Amino acid sequence: MASGQAIDRPKIGDPVLRKEDSRLIVGKGNYSDDAVLPDQVYSVMVRSPYGHAKIQGYNLTEALAVPGVINVFTGADLEKDGINPIPHQVSPSSPPDISLANRDGSPH
Repeated sequence: MASGQAIDRPKIGDPVLRKEDSRLIVGKGNYSDDAVLPDQVYSVMVRSPYGHAKIQGYNLTEALAVPGVINVFTGADLEKDGINPIPHQVSPSSPPDISLANRDGSPH
C-alpha cells in the first residue's frame, strides 16, 4: 500500500456480504426440520394459551385416538419419571454488549 492511502474498512451501517445467503435464497439451505430418518417421530408440547392458567383436565383418550400418536405424557408422568422442568432463562446469560437502563435511570 502506498504511503498516505486510507484503508477501506467497513463502517457502521455498511452492508455485510455473507457467503451463505445465496444458497438460502435459492432454496438449497439445510435445516434440522429437513431431516427425515427411518421410524422418525415428533414431539409436541401443548400448553395453555393463558398465562399462569391452571389446567383443570384433559382427555387423554381423545389425544391417543389421533392417527399417528404414539403416546401422551402429562406433567405428572414426567415428574414421576424424574424429568426436570425445561430450563427457562428470562435474562441474558452473557454480559451485554451495551448497558441499558430505563429513562428514569432504573435497571431494565
